Amino acid sequence: MVKTENFAPPDIPECKTMSDVRKTVKDFTEKTKATYESLTDADLEAENSSSHRKLQGPKKRYLTAMYDHEIHHKGQLFVYACMVGVKEVSLFR
Repeated sequence: MVKTENFAPPDIPECKTMSDVRKTVKDFTEKTKATYESLTDADLEAENSSSHRKLQGPKKRYLTAMYDHEIHHKGQLFVYACMVGVKEVSLFR
């Protein structure tokens, strides 16, 4: 969204095992990292035309919010995995 301002929900594969979850999280993390690396200073300083007032301003503000949001969801996955007895929960960068 920082580059295009178009939102398209990701195509999330069905996960039946913890191995599937780990692979999916790793794949999305790698895609996110590649996207971050492709951003220029001009991309980050451009104005975001979000209808959400807290996300208006430089696009780097939006990017920071989405980074925090990603961490929030990885935290949820970590808690859920621990609750069902998963011993090795490596979902982080």
